[in-house]
Amino acid sequence: MTAAPPENESAPTSPPPYNVLLCIADPRMRQLLAFSFRRSQLHVVETSTAQEVLAQSKQMNSYAAVCVCDLPPQGMDGVAFLRAMQKASVYHPVVMITEDVSPAELIRLEKADVYRVIKRDVGLEDLRMTVRNAMVFSHLQIRVEQMEQEHQGIIPDMIGSSAAIVKVRKLVNKALNRDITVLLEGESGTGKELVARAIHTQSNRKEHKFVAINCAAINPTLLDSQLFGHERGAFTGAINRQVGRFQEADGGTLFLDEVGDLSMELQAKLLRVIQTRVVAPLGGKETKVDVRLVSATNVDLQAAVRAGRFRQDLYYRLAGYPIPLPPLRSRGDDVITLARFFLQQFAKKENKKIQGIKPDVEKALLKHNWPGNVRELENMIFRAVVICEDKKLSMEDFPALLGEDLRESAPFPAPPAWAPPAQAVPVAAAPSFGTPEPPAGPQSLANLEAHAIRHAVEQARGNLSLASRTLGISRATLYRKVERYGLKM
Repeated sequence: MTAAPPENESAPTSPPPYNVLLCIADPRMRQLLAFSFRRSQLHVVETSTAQEVLAQSKQMNSYAAVCVCDLPPQGMDGVAFLRAMQKASVYHPVVMITEDVSPAELIRLEKADVYRVIKRDVGLEDLRMTVRNAMVFSHLQIRVEQMEQEHQGIIPDMIGSSAAIVKVRKLVNKALNRDITVLLEGESGTGKELVARAIHTQSNRKEHKFVAINCAAINPTLLDSQLFGHERGAFTGAINRQVGRFQEADGGTLFLDEVGDLSMELQAKLLRVIQTRVVAPLGGKETKVDVRLVSATNVDLQAAVRAGRFRQDLYYRLAGYPIPLPPLRSRGDDVITLARFFLQQFAKKENKKIQGIKPDVEKALLKHNWPGNVRELENMIFRAVVICEDKKLSMEDFPALLGEDLRESAPFPAPPAWAPPAQAVPVAAAPSFGTPEPPAGPQSLANLEAHAIRHAVEQARGNLSLASRTLGISRATLYRKVERYGLKM
């Protein structure tokens, strides 16, 4: 049953944003833990059975909460309880307290997505820290879900609260149901095609096709046929009829990516189609088309006009409604918001139980210049998720960020040339990481390998990612060898 609040704490009419669902059978221990959590400014809901916790979790589905319970909770098997909690609310992590747990049972609980299993003799401060970390995880899960709901139909690149992205969002909203041509301007990787798709899927043309073509990726001769089409036999090798992209997108949206790379001849043909809304396939008859045209460029088209590389009249036709997309480096804390969004998506896709990003990583992400913009961030987070072996992304999961640190520091020293060994030294008596001298005397391969690992880790100042690259082995292999040789770090 829910305990009455203390005299100085009035019962809230609705759950506050941070809650602890406390399911402890021993009333004295439950009272002690409740008092400790309330001193940490957490709202505590006291229960004594698993069913009561499940009922409370359903009611608090939109609030950050952590369940702290006995293992097993009163009235239910531990694994069954975890699965029931996931059905009640996927956002409430579970911390289980036990006298003892077998390795096999611990594996079963981890597979059922327990947040952490801790011993009953743990200190109160350690327990509070665990609950605080779990609370952050719960809050982030709920926030990501809220952002997905808020931006339903809006692309991930438009997630954020910076002034730059708010301005883009407003410009996109104004362009949705107007047939004016749109020109998306910005560096590579800022999400121009995704913005074009968002414009299409939220416009009154969404029931028709969205057709995209990269003008820089196709030979100009082939691009002519791709855009405007041709009839069978129109030229040597034309064994089939080709429907052009304009006709394919009839009624919908045609997205011309890297439009600044069009040849002058194709620019003239494109201008005529925009003016007349008529397409003339090579060897075929003219056909009327109704197409919303969205173009994108990562070059300054006005400068190209001044240089004579781009038609001025075509520029004015394409830039009826220009939307500049900001580089990621100018979006401030949106970097972290996007990183957490991508982490949530990729962790789910890769079936990884990763619960967040360490603070030093977030600081490094904010300092990074992001030449590849959102695309670079997305790829970096995906790679980090794939190689991560912990519950949080750490600097060791971001070789690109570590590489920047290397360029700023002194060059990494090469391992010294070893003198011929003269005396065997058992691994147990091997020197510590801080001793750079190679072992003397005849050595086994294991002893030599252990010394090489010690030296590499010392030179890397304890950074195992750098040490593994120096040794030419993976970080996972380095971990196994450190454990095998009983090395201390």
